[in-house]
Amino acid sequence: MTNITPQTSNENQNPVKRVTGKALIFFFSGMILLTFFSRTINNYMIPRVKVDKPSSGALVKEVTGSGTVEACQTFKVYSNNSNAMVNYLNVRVGDQVRQGQILLVLDAKELSSKLHEYLNFYKAGKITFNQLLNQVSQYNLTVEKQKLRLAEIKLKEAQNSLRALEVLCNEGAEPEIKYRRAELDLLEAEEEYKLHQETMKLKFLQNRELLKQSIFIAPFSGIITEVNVEQGGFATGTKYLIQLTNTANGFVFKATVPSAEANYLSVGDSVQVSLQSMTEKTIKGVLISITGKTVTNNEDQKELTIKLPQELKLTGGEHGNIVINKMSGFYSFLVPLSALCEDDEGTFVWTVKERQGPLGNEYYVVKTFVTVGDKDNYKAGIYSGIEPGSRIVIETTKKLEDESRVIIDASE
Repeated sequence: MTNITPQTSNENQNPVKRVTGKALIFFFSGMILLTFFSRTINNYMIPRVKVDKPSSGALVKEVTGSGTVEACQTFKVYSNNSNAMVNYLNVRVGDQVRQGQILLVLDAKELSSKLHEYLNFYKAGKITFNQLLNQVSQYNLTVEKQKLRLAEIKLKEAQNSLRALEVLCNEGAEPEIKYRRAELDLLEAEEEYKLHQETMKLKFLQNRELLKQSIFIAPFSGIITEVNVEQGGFATGTKYLIQLTNTANGFVFKATVPSAEANYLSVGDSVQVSLQSMTEKTIKGVLISITGKTVTNNEDQKELTIKLPQELKLTGGEHGNIVINKMSGFYSFLVPLSALCEDDEGTFVWTVKERQGPLGNEYYVVKTFVTVGDKDNYKAGIYSGIEPGSRIVIETTKKLEDESRVIIDASE
């Protein structure tokens, strides 16, 4: 019978070595996982930024606004007196009127009864407008005429009395002092007569001015496009009463824009006009005037007048929008507006730099103060502070601090 001696394996022979090997495997695996996750967590905490490099070129200021189409030649009737009653209304919307035709007469107070008589003469072409003003302005001067007549009689009596006393004094029949008194009476009568002459003239001019403010005539031939009052109604001080237009000379587009934006514009600039009634067509107009100054929503506004092409078939009143692109200055450095930041020290941008870190190259940001020039709707011109090729932060996921690490967005 053969004796078999049992053999012991290597693992059983060295249990310490077996435990140590497993421990090392777990240790190095843990280190690898810890390194991976710590870097991942760290990267998650670091701000991600999008960057852009400065470009050179000119700023393009885009000015936009809205408004309406009007005839080139437009006349609007306004009343200075919001309590004036419309005494006579001679037109309706759509009426063709000729130059010089009376459109509207407001209440001329005591002159109104005589005015209607001479209005008929004027409409019939029997008198001119100036004759109408002069004839009606003399009406209701009865009191002044009577006073003037009495002053004239008194003046003639003083003149006759002085002549008679002069003869008597020369003959010695009357004392000289009586003649001197008559001279003073004549001077007084002359002053009174002149005073009444001036009073009557002033009253006449007042009547004439009242008429001029009450009667509105067409300064040119055209079409009545708006009537915002009725006969017997009362005028308003804010809304125009009548609008007269002459379409023969074409149309303009009037729009309002902020005064700050209007400062970039010049007469002669090209304007893109889009009308709501012409949805598929953009009209090219020319800026012909920058006028007026109004305040809308606490913002200063200016009115732009744009000449439209003569061949367009328009009626007036069409609504639309304008766009004017105006080049403004040349800059060696242009950056997006989103890159600009401000604090108590001034305006700055975040510039991305690169350095060697524990895990390789890494990026960080530096606060870079800049001198800013003009701006358009998208970019700003930079006079100084940045260098060619600089990487400027234009967007970030978290708040940045000077010298802090960042990760550049992979899409950049």
